[in-house]
Amino acid sequence: MNKNRPIQTSTSRTEKSNQNSLLKLMLWTAYIPFPNSWVKFLITKCTPIRKLLRKKLFLIFCGGETLKESQENLSHLRKKGWKIMIDYAVEAEADEKAFEKSYHEVRNAIQTAKPDPSIVFTVIKPSSLGSTILMTKYQNKISLSPTEQNKLLAFEKRLNKLCVEAKQANISLMVDAEEYTFQGYVDQVVQGLIKTFNQKTSTVYTTLQCYRKDSISRLHALYKYIQTHSCHLGLKLVRGAYMEEERKKAQQENYPDPIHENRIDCDNAYQEGLLFCLQHIDKISLCVATHNQQTCMQLIQEIDQIGIPHDHPHLCFAQLYGMADPLSDELCEKGFSVHKYVPYGPIEKVLPYLYRRLRENSSMREQIQQEGYSQA
Repeated sequence: MNKNRPIQTSTSRTEKSNQNSLLKLMLWTAYIPFPNSWVKFLITKCTPIRKLLRKKLFLIFCGGETLKESQENLSHLRKKGWKIMIDYAVEAEADEKAFEKSYHEVRNAIQTAKPDPSIVFTVIKPSSLGSTILMTKYQNKISLSPTEQNKLLAFEKRLNKLCVEAKQANISLMVDAEEYTFQGYVDQVVQGLIKTFNQKTSTVYTTLQCYRKDSISRLHALYKYIQTHSCHLGLKLVRGAYMEEERKKAQQENYPDPIHENRIDCDNAYQEGLLFCLQHIDKISLCVATHNQQTCMQLIQEIDQIGIPHDHPHLCFAQLYGMADPLSDELCEKGFSVHKYVPYGPIEKVLPYLYRRLRENSSMREQIQQEGYSQA
């Protein structure tokens, strides 16, 4: 889905300088091994630290703590010509009350996006809508009690209702990736939604993590699925942001490590996946989610060689809010649809998520270094 793009303006020198100093702070803090409980304690019990983190870190990488605050803080993105992916960045909730709250937050985000041409995507984390314990049990073919079955069905109904809302609002709903131990179940549910809602356009997007060894075979299976059911595939392609957690969990639970052995294999899978999608751009709506400039420049060469217009409605790029702005500027100047992934939510829940994303995403650290930061 691709709404009309306004004219892009360049990043000012002062703005870039401010961003650079704050990104350097983010890089430094990303190496501090804070358990989430420590972070939560500091920002909920220590008011000065909360205020400092909110001003100097949180509001640089998040839209705000509420959807309303986010809306008020995102006008500069629109002026640059960037589109917005709005994400209630809460995950791994634990009870039905929290799941319902997440559902209503995302529903509200969809309704907010409906009249706003700059918001093309809303993002949902499946673990914010349902129990990861039950998802894992289902994937491992462990019997569920009637109560557990009903809870899992409630998750599927929540996700389905959000797809209905997105379809009616002419907004795309991007389903984010989850952990290996229950991603298979999520894939099964999302494929059913793709079959239902993507008959003519890609309302539902799924996410494929190319750091997984089976990423290319999963991509081919997805393409075969949409061919069989005569529908479209909406796909966000990422390298992946949970490598350390996945390796550790595989060791702890004694199952084969699902992650590529090295960065080269991951990069090769990512490039192969991107090229496959470009070759089938008539049936695949591709969101290229990366901060790696070299990847983007190589991909542009492939796009030009194949003859795909830069403003093709099935093609867009995405970077995190507060990250890789020079790359976003460059892509926008070349005529591509550029999206900023904007998380929002209570600071005690969203900030640990951002710490983990930066610690585990080496391409983000490389991008920071490429943009002229040094680690002091």
